[in-house]
Amino acid sequence: MVVADVTGDAVHDVLAVAPLADQGPNADVGACYVWTGGAGLSGGAIVAPLAELRPRCSVAGSLLGRHEISGVAISLGDLDGDAIDDVVVTTDPFSGAYPEVLVFAGGPALTGQPPPIASIVSDKNLDRLGLEGDAVVCVDVDGDRQQDLVAHSPLHDRDARQFLTQTGALYLLRGGPGIATASQQLLECAVSGAGAGFFGALQSPRDLDGDGVIDLRLLQPQATLWQSDQVGQVLLWRSAAGAARGGSPGGIGPTFGTLPPPPPGRPSIARSLDPEIAAISTLGDGCRLGE
Repeated sequence: MVVADVTGDAVHDVLAVAPLADQGPNADVGACYVWTGGAGLSGGAIVAPLAELRPRCSVAGSLLGRHEISGVAISLGDLDGDAIDDVVVTTDPFSGAYPEVLVFAGGPALTGQPPPIASIVSDKNLDRLGLEGDAVVCVDVDGDRQQDLVAHSPLHDRDARQFLTQTGALYLLRGGPGIATASQQLLECAVSGAGAGFFGALQSPRDLDGDGVIDLRLLQPQATLWQSDQVGQVLLWRSAAGAARGGSPGGIGPTFGTLPPPPPGRPSIARSLDPEIAAISTLGDGCRLGE
């Protein structure tokens, strides 16, 4: 359960997930319910929710809102730039569907069964997108003073044809008034070996280089590099705004090359430049840097 003002009336509201909620004949679709705060929550009577947030497609087993570690897969942030927190909820489908991180607009539109205004969709089923630890964050990473959405994909495959599987990655969706039409972007690393993403973790975003813009760190303690087993690495992406002031030349820039057309049913994504390698263990096999 989460308590926060998502309706914009300066009164805290109540949000709770029901990952096993059914929708029609489809079992375990999941839902997130929102109750508006205020005097209506007193007196002991049963109160109907103000809003019921559902996945875009009511696929059985979508498990909206399930998080095995924290129990609740809800994040909050002003992603559309209207000064009201929006609701971010993940799915954890076991049915073969692709995991999603869904954004529902806060404010007056948060009533009934509103559709999501934006989403990040994994390009791999059973990916655990946004579900390993604190793996979904709302933070300004490009210096435009608008919160962006970042989700960790621990099981992302950089190139399955080259056996670069489960290398891990971050997905980025730029926030602001145009979030509904923004394309998700993929931050990944060319040198990550197979299995590097396993047990990886998105570290708390913070300004590491003093340029006033938030940086992203991805810890991969079991990364296998250069034929050394599980040496570990920490990946760092710094903003292009910071690059203009002496930061990374390969940071979170505004221009990205595009990938080839995806297979049917998978989302189109843009690939970023590689990160800086902030730290790699040189202590030999099994070091597991940062674990």
